[in-house]
Amino acid sequence: MRLRPGEPFDRAARPVDMRALPLVLVLVAVLAASCGAPPGVSVSIGTEQLTMVRSSSTRSFIGGSEHGDDFPQRIPVTTIRTSTPVSLRFDTGQGATDIRGMIYDMDSPLPSGGPIEEFALPGRVGTHEARTIAPGRTYQVLVNVKWSGLLTHGEETHVFRVRIDPPLVVPSPSASRVSPGVADSALASYARETGRSEVAICLYVDPSTGLDAGAARASLQSSVDTLVRQGYTVLGAKPVVLCPQAPVFIRTS
Repeated sequence: MRLRPGEPFDRAARPVDMRALPLVLVLVAVLAASCGAPPGVSVSIGTEQLTMVRSSSTRSFIGGSEHGDDFPQRIPVTTIRTSTPVSLRFDTGQGATDIRGMIYDMDSPLPSGGPIEEFALPGRVGTHEARTIAPGRTYQVLVNVKWSGLLTHGEETHVFRVRIDPPLVVPSPSASRVSPGVADSALASYARETGRSEVAICLYVDPSTGLDAGAARASLQSSVDTLVRQGYTVLGAKPVVLCPQAPVFIRTS
């Protein structure tokens, strides 16, 4: 548009360049997409990160909405040794507005099928001290995160399972405790008397107890490693293995 000398400029009369419109629409679409992605969530207990799977997601936008259910078939269990009460730490991404959770007891579910504890945390980051989580039990936790973007909003639900075991307590050496030298000699002698060249530890877990045999073996191996570091070296000749059957029938909880 060309102006004559002294003629005022009319901003409304300026023509619009339609060639720039597609570029503007693309930029708006990219901006909307970048501001409308689910923020995600991570959960930890102390320094231990919990393994989660997504359960469902919902997104609402201009002109409609979408919902998806993942129906997870296999939810891994994370076993953590810690004292109670247990503090659950939640961290989410940009756009999260609040975090809600429901805790279910997998070993003794309520007759109603509902949660034994519910909680809500405002904002993107927070910590919840679980009052109902006890040692020696397995729990399932649903975590729902609501989020909001520039042109869209929604929520996403994740689920994880966790088993809490009490921390290992290693007794300090005392005058009444058998010394490493005496213990090593006695154990090595017993192995020779039973026709074995060295001491080996085998763990049998009765299937009727419902305990995780792999986790029990790892716990026992950790105790053995601690004793080896204290001088009971004969115990570390071979790693702890799982027995296919009980060599001597002993029933224990």
